[in-house]
Amino acid sequence: MSTQRINKKEAKGNRNDDGKVGSKQLTLAEATPGKSMADANAESEMLAELKKFRKENMDSFCDLKSSLNRLENTMEELKQRTEGLDKRLTEVENRVSAKEDSHIQHEKVLSYLLHREASLASKCDDMENRLRRNNIRLYGIPEGSEKDDMVKFVCHFFKTALEIREEIDINVERAHRALGPKPRSTTAPPRSIIVRFLDFQVKQAVLQQAWKQRQVEFQGHKVYFDQDYSSDLQKKRKKVREVIKKLKEKNIRAQSPYPAQLRIFTQSGARLFPSLLEAKSTLKELGINMEMEHRDVLEMELARDGWKTHYNDRRQNRLQLSTADIRALISGGHKDPESVGHE
Repeated sequence: MSTQRINKKEAKGNRNDDGKVGSKQLTLAEATPGKSMADANAESEMLAELKKFRKENMDSFCDLKSSLNRLENTMEELKQRTEGLDKRLTEVENRVSAKEDSHIQHEKVLSYLLHREASLASKCDDMENRLRRNNIRLYGIPEGSEKDDMVKFVCHFFKTALEIREEIDINVERAHRALGPKPRSTTAPPRSIIVRFLDFQVKQAVLQQAWKQRQVEFQGHKVYFDQDYSSDLQKKRKKVREVIKKLKEKNIRAQSPYPAQLRIFTQSGARLFPSLLEAKSTLKELGINMEMEHRDVLEMELARDGWKTHYNDRRQNRLQLSTADIRALISGGHKDPESVGHE
């Protein structure tokens, strides 16, 4: 009972103390009303600023997130494009590599065909000149001298102008003027006369006798005798004759053996050159500068590897086509998968 009274007294005392404290606080607040209002306003402003800053941060974060998403999408597009470009680059490299291989094969084929064409042209030219072995050409006989019978005219001319033995039977198979337009002017040089003999030995006897006499004339006109060469060989021999003329001006003896070679006689002995290309350095040492067109040089280089040249096996193998080259050429550069490993 006494304990309850004591607790009641203590509780009453505490209420009295709280009342005193509250009164003191109220009195303090009433004493400083301006300061508490300023703090409240400051807190409100700070809270508003914080909300505004938070909103700005959220907006910035959203913008940053959106930018990152766009950047990620762009990077993905770039990745896809890079992968596509890498794939295309690989395809291009493979195609370029295939084209390079095809180009190498085409170069080999072209080189082979050029040498083959030069060889065939040389063979054809040689065959044409062999067919002309029984022919000779006469230069300087005026147009119309033969009248209506060219064979009869040349036979009579040979017997009267040349000192030919009587036992030689001049059998002329046919004779005619060079195939070309008849000169309209009387001052123009006449066309040459081509004479074909039935016998090669008779032809040689007539030609050798004409060269031996040197001076052969017809009605006051000097007549020249020469072999009947093909047009290509005539051009080559003409160039050789021009070089021989320059050598003679320097008192150097020279000849032009068949077909269009050059033989130079010097103090050290005779030197034979298959073509003017091989003789170029020697002619330069002798003081003769020979100008040659680039095309002529290339043709001579190709002809040097022609069918008459005995080159070594290595060079011969280089000018041959392999089975793979021929197969690639026929198939347009695409190799047959079944042929791989069987070449």
